[in-house]
Amino acid sequence: MRNSSLITRRAAAVLTAGCILFSTGTASAQENGMKKMTPVLLVEEVEPCLAVWERLGFEKTMEVPEGDRIGFAAMKNGSVELMYQTSGAVAADLPALADLAYTRDGLLLFIEVEDLADVQERLESALSAPQEV
Repeated sequence: MRNSSLITRRAAAVLTAGCILFSTGTASAQENGMKKMTPVLLVEEVEPCLAVWERLGFEKTMEVPEGDRIGFAAMKNGSVELMYQTSGAVAADLPALADLAYTRDGLLLFIEVEDLADVQERLESALSAPQEV
């Protein structure tokens, strides 16, 4: 990987399953160690997507620029939250993922967890276990 920081290595390992794990050490977690899960929809342009959700009563709670455009935005309506991010912003945040097909048009899951190492270990174990079909 080009970036050797611990967070990037962990995120890249988990992102092979289409998930981003993030630990804040606050709030209480479910029995499975997860506090919340939010879809991150990967798009070429964030701006056209936001207007639809605003008409449905969602409010923009976070925006991160990418040059003269929006690279990332979070929307919320009550307890429902969703996020949009461009493939360029994903590549800038996690260079190890820049060449993966699902970072162009796809979906990631942002999962806030109580214990990052524990959930990552369980996820990697589940992914490596043989699956019955």
